[in-house]
Amino acid sequence: MQERLLSRRCIYFSHNYVYFQCNQETLSETGGSLLTRTDVEVHRTNKKEVERAGITNPLLHFRATSTPYTIDSENHETMQRSQDFTGYAELIEAYSRRNLSFSSDILNAVAGMLKVMQDHIGGDLIAGIPAQYLDLVMMWTPAEPLDRTTPVGKGANVFPTWSWTAWTARKQFRLAHNSSGYDHHVKEFANSEIDCFAMLHRGELVEIFKTPDDLTATEIIDISTSLEPGRTLQIPKYVPYSTRRAQSVSGPDFGPNVLQFWAYTVDIESFQFADIEGTLISEPEHGNKRGEQYVNSLLDPRRKHCGLLFKPQSRSRYRGMMNKESMEYVLISSFTDSERRRYGIETIDSSVKPFDPHAFPWRGEGSGLVNVMLIEWFGDIAERFTVAQINRLAWERARPVKKHIRLV
Repeated sequence: MQERLLSRRCIYFSHNYVYFQCNQETLSETGGSLLTRTDVEVHRTNKKEVERAGITNPLLHFRATSTPYTIDSENHETMQRSQDFTGYAELIEAYSRRNLSFSSDILNAVAGMLKVMQDHIGGDLIAGIPAQYLDLVMMWTPAEPLDRTTPVGKGANVFPTWSWTAWTARKQFRLAHNSSGYDHHVKEFANSEIDCFAMLHRGELVEIFKTPDDLTATEIIDISTSLEPGRTLQIPKYVPYSTRRAQSVSGPDFGPNVLQFWAYTVDIESFQFADIEGTLISEPEHGNKRGEQYVNSLLDPRRKHCGLLFKPQSRSRYRGMMNKESMEYVLISSFTDSERRRYGIETIDSSVKPFDPHAFPWRGEGSGLVNVMLIEWFGDIAERFTVAQINRLAWERARPVKKHIRLV
């Protein structure tokens, strides 16, 4: 995968044709662009090879030097950051579909591509995640049954459970943004609810923080020059994390990649499962294609549907949920109230609503959402178990309390 995506020029040999691909387009030896419908129709028998050669390359965005939008410098930076995150998400989603001979190589096998992104985005990479997108990326969602890449306590390098690197199988980023209303082009990106992440290891303190003024992560930008007149697109305004390192810091050393932060939490018993089996959802790119991921509906004390939890697939992980005293939900990010009806998660036949619109406002005040991580404590440190999305009113009624989290 790295050989193909990092190469600025590629030649593909199929049974019938030779294709050339560069940073601009993909061409057949006949001279036709593979991106046109005519070329696909002419070579219908060769359609699979045409599609295979025409796979988009997310790294091309990080090599681009200009943007197609004519906007002021501040809005240009905002648009650039939204595109940066989208490019990163597309790359990791594509990479996680691949099979590794050795699961411990999950970072080594993507190091070249991450280096291209890091040179463009700037800042640190923490367990394969750009620091400025940490709170978005750590809320990745599973697309199929998962297993740990490196069992806890074994191997020289144990990947942290909050990172996608710690788990096999495909990942997606369904909770990073939210579409509302009937216009799928209007996307709202999640607001961070964490002021500061920190790691302390071998006397070195690493703080990854935002100032209170930077916590608003979305704004409306009018790009009517590139869309229909009067139409707006909601995109994220990301402010980069700043990183500060201090030597000879005292405190408990929980090891590398243990995130420490303050966050609001509620007990796992605050929300019940509507059913154990759950609902099978579709692939996000193909609404009519059956996926391999189930979601469970969460119920508040009134037995009202208030949210969705991404089901941990294996029975052994489900058995762990029986030990409820060691588990709790942690608030990571959120979406503000919406003036449009929110979309649910698609299934083959319909969709799973994010919450019951008869029990909670489907728009306006009280229609906000929170992204939470279900964690399990093992002594002084906790592991990620799965993620969920809950109506903000239901979350606030559960009376969350602020707690110091140490997440490995």
